[in-house]
Amino acid sequence: MPPPTVPEPTAAEIAAAWEVAMAEAEREVAEQEAAEQAAAAAGITPAAAPATPAPSTAAAPPRRRRRGRVVFAGLTLVGTGVTGVVTWKVFAPARPAVTAPADERDPRHADLAVADTLLRAGRFARALAALTTAPPPPGKDGAVAYRSGLCLAALGRVGEADAAYRRAGEATPQTAARDRAALGRVRCAAAAGDREGAGRLLDAVVLRSGRPDARAARVLEECLAVRAGLEASTLTAPAAPAPFVLDAPAWFSLTGSWAEYLDWLPPDAPATTDDSRLSPGRVEITRQGNDPLVTARLADRDAGDIVREIAAAAGLVVRAPDGLTGKATGVASLEVRDAPLLEVIAALTGRGGWRVDGGHLVIDTVRPAATSAAVRRLLAAAPAHPYAPAARLLLGNLDFAAGRWREAGAEYTRTLETRPTERVVVAAEYNLALAELRAGRPAVARQRFLDVADRDVGGRWGALGWWWVGRAYLDEGSPVAARAAFGSASRGPGADVTAAAAVGACVCHVLEGDEDAARAIIQGYRRAGGRADAWAEFLSLWLHRAEPAAGAPTRTRALFDRVEGGQSLGPAGAALAARMARDLGGAAPPR
Repeated sequence: MPPPTVPEPTAAEIAAAWEVAMAEAEREVAEQEAAEQAAAAAGITPAAAPATPAPSTAAAPPRRRRRGRVVFAGLTLVGTGVTGVVTWKVFAPARPAVTAPADERDPRHADLAVADTLLRAGRFARALAALTTAPPPPGKDGAVAYRSGLCLAALGRVGEADAAYRRAGEATPQTAARDRAALGRVRCAAAAGDREGAGRLLDAVVLRSGRPDARAARVLEECLAVRAGLEASTLTAPAAPAPFVLDAPAWFSLTGSWAEYLDWLPPDAPATTDDSRLSPGRVEITRQGNDPLVTARLADRDAGDIVREIAAAAGLVVRAPDGLTGKATGVASLEVRDAPLLEVIAALTGRGGWRVDGGHLVIDTVRPAATSAAVRRLLAAAPAHPYAPAARLLLGNLDFAAGRWREAGAEYTRTLETRPTERVVVAAEYNLALAELRAGRPAVARQRFLDVADRDVGGRWGALGWWWVGRAYLDEGSPVAARAAFGSASRGPGADVTAAAAVGACVCHVLEGDEDAARAIIQGYRRAGGRADAWAEFLSLWLHRAEPAAGAPTRTRALFDRVEGGQSLGPAGAALAARMARDLGGAAPPR
């Protein structure tokens, strides 16, 4: 029997419980004070309190005091499954204690600690409620707005998230905090489909990403992640994973867990003032492997001149087919430290896709290559970024699309080693299995597809996994085992998988010599579209070949082409399709 559902407290209930807890803590402190006074009157000396550090001379934020003593009530949220149980614990210190600034814990203000706990747990709606049902603590407007932006973006409320990030940037004097907010706006613009607007915002942040406080806050690393995402958005949308389609791996946009962003770009990171390597008016090139890194501080210079100066310092000559365009014709300021040269050039020109070709700096018009380069820069600079698992999956897919099965498999394996989210694990397992099947290793692929099926029992991924297990068995020449796997696939969701499983089972019966069982399946077949329907029509025509219809040879050749010569069911399917075409009088054309 499932545990009873316990409703989560409302903001009003939290405030009321807080007051009760405070009153109880004060009562216990009062009782202790009375006991101490009685002990003093009786001449009993209390035990010495442990030594404490000297108080800081820095200005301390105001604390909420009651009756001259500091007391506190601790709130502990204990999650159980989806519903959750809230436990209130009251702590009464034996002696006056120094606690966190009381204004941040005052129920009349937004509680950042509670919001952060909820945000890290991925409970974005509840975190947003904790942030917005009460005004921000004094001086925390920017911190609350930034966290609200994270929650709103995670909930898909992109327009509201952009407004929250804008407020966060306007409410803080720290430049790194403004950069974090600006990068949030970049992600919102990209999510809204405004790639050009996202690029302009991103370029501005890159050009000032060398400041020490920005480096301490991982601003450049986040710029690399967003650039890689923008480059990936230019790729042609791939086909969705499906039965029969061996060249359709699972793809994800470059996104990570929003819950990880609170710690990846900490909104309360301290600023630093070390700028010893940023000499005004100089460009310095260092190398990390084969990638030139730029350190420079240049103010109000012609952007085209800056591009040429950086290229010259790196021993390169700029070569672009249509000249430098966009922002390279205007005025720019540059403040970077150890930033990838190609990222800096992209920000100065407003154009991604730059690459080094021999001694030249050129624009790369081949989008997959430009995307791959941007993703590799991200992984080299920030291997722990929340985007990293999805980025590695993307690299594998680019290799897969180019027919580099071994390289693709290696990237998928690295993806699995990065401890990614469950959805990326399933995608990497699925893609790795496709790569193994493509490389001619059906037994290895079959085990991978079984892992996919085990990870999503009763779901679409599980059904797809079982279908491909059947296909792998066909490649191994085991139709009986393949038929059992297709039977498992037929019990999953999705009309396309169910239809494909029926076709697979029918083919298995034909290969086993049981045409009556095959006819029974075809008679009960329900159309679902695509390759399954073409196979079903081809099989039906062949199974009833005793009475061929007029024009059967022409129809046979058309159906043979629609099933791609049987290749969509591997070598066994190709051999069967060729046999069916010959039997029907329409000789199989060469493929």
